[in-house]
Amino acid sequence: MLGGWITDNYHWSWIFNLNVPIGMAAALVSWLLLRDRMPARGSDRTRIDRVGLVLLAAGVIALQTLFDQGNDDAWFSSPFIVGCAIVAVIAFAFLLVWELTDEHPVVDLALFGRRNFLVATIAITFGYMAYFGGIVVLPLWLQNDFGYTATWAGITTASLGIGAVVFSSIAGRLTDRFDPRLLVTFGFVLFAVLSFAKADANPQITFERLFLTRLPWGIGSACFLIPLLTLSTAGLSPDRVAGASGLFNFMRLLAMSFGTSLSQTVWDRRLDLHDHHLTSQIAARGPNVQAWFERAREAGLTHEQAMAALSHTISRQSALLGLNDAYWLAGWLFIGLTALIWFARPTE
Repeated sequence: MLGGWITDNYHWSWIFNLNVPIGMAAALVSWLLLRDRMPARGSDRTRIDRVGLVLLAAGVIALQTLFDQGNDDAWFSSPFIVGCAIVAVIAFAFLLVWELTDEHPVVDLALFGRRNFLVATIAITFGYMAYFGGIVVLPLWLQNDFGYTATWAGITTASLGIGAVVFSSIAGRLTDRFDPRLLVTFGFVLFAVLSFAKADANPQITFERLFLTRLPWGIGSACFLIPLLTLSTAGLSPDRVAGASGLFNFMRLLAMSFGTSLSQTVWDRRLDLHDHHLTSQIAARGPNVQAWFERAREAGLTHEQAMAALSHTISRQSALLGLNDAYWLAGWLFIGLTALIWFARPTE
């Protein structure tokens, strides 16, 4: 909601510029709180895996750039995108070899040898990718094709935060009492049902339906994020919990970033496909097209005006159908993740 208000009244770039003072304040507070925990001079310090850190940063930056710019640059027809892909592959290949042999790796790849950590990390990666992709595409559609301002798009989609705030503490307590796999299953099934429900949107959809169907999303996110973190660290020795938690959350944030890019790509591709199919019916001059032009003539429109109105209608319908396809795909992905989670072992 705040981001929409800033976009409408100032400039969209301030949404990102606001991170600068907030980040500086967070860094200052962190330093004041943690400075007394710094090891004394001359004491043993854990060596930082600088090579692994550089390789990881290079691979992630190249991969993120590929996803962010790929759709705009026609993907692998662009030499720049091909270069990003090559850098990402080389960086991750060297990272894999280096981390398996380094004494203090920045990424503990041995964690993926544990079934629960592997299952939980795969689930959070693809689950958060689909979850955040759904958060991104709906406001874009509301603003580009449904006439909403950025502020009203923010209000419409903000209802998911209400459920998350209310239910997060409840989900934490439930995780201590029940098998985390049950809570994750509930969260994924809830997301699947809501995704399929949103895949049935139409041009007459109301604000109330959009707002209310978004409300349970926060409940679903709390039910799979907290239990999956618990599942990922179950059975680990205390000295490995911090590394596992860090890697788990790193994959979650990476998935959020990739989901933002991939969801827009899926939407654009499906939009183009539906636009092609609908436009081909105009060329065929079917009965629906003839009826359209007949109504346009009765309304006093010229042929050019009727064609412009029809083109606008096709663009809006194509965007809506593409959005429905994106949610349909997300729903089936959540169904698959629901089955995956039961490959994890129960926690004690």
